[in-house]
Amino acid sequence: PYAKSIYYKTFLGMGVSLDANTLNSVVKQATTDLSSSDYYLAEVLSEFSAQPSVNESTWRTFAEAAGTMKSDYYRAEVLKKVLNSGRLSSGTTGILLASASGIKSDYYLADILQGVASKYAINADTRQYYVDALRHVDSDYYRGQILNALNRDGAWDARTSSFVLTSVDDIKSDYYRS
Repeated sequence: PYAKSIYYKTFLGMGVSLDANTLNSVVKQATTDLSSSDYYLAEVLSEFSAQPSVNESTWRTFAEAAGTMKSDYYRAEVLKKVLNSGRLSSGTTGILLASASGIKSDYYLADILQGVASKYAINADTRQYYVDALRHVDSDYYRGQILNALNRDGAWDARTSSFVLTSVDDIKSDYYRS
């Protein structure tokens, strides 16, 4: 993986400007080539994220690539790059949340879910992905933090209110439930 990551970095260092379709293809190939090393894959994806042709489909490809990572840390780092890329469609946000669901660390998963909640309203297109990811959070502390992040504007529809109330009911600690 080290040698392949050097090839990708050298390629990008040559000042080659890739169109969006080519960039997406190269990112998919890098994901395959570097699948055995989350570190090198994250490093190369970071380099690709600086390309001027990065667009919505590229961020979707990044979120899918993150979903293949075994390391919670590197998966979260790549997903944060996607999350901080700008305004994402509900489809890309759903893929981001689906990839985040594989994070086993409550800390890293809560960080991603709070980031999503602070930037995007939970809607019909993303709600189920958010619910699925939240189910992986065992800690009452982090679950409470995530639900507080959802409460930023309070503009919920009935299904989101139902989801929040059910999630609060799952908190065992009276302190965090309140």
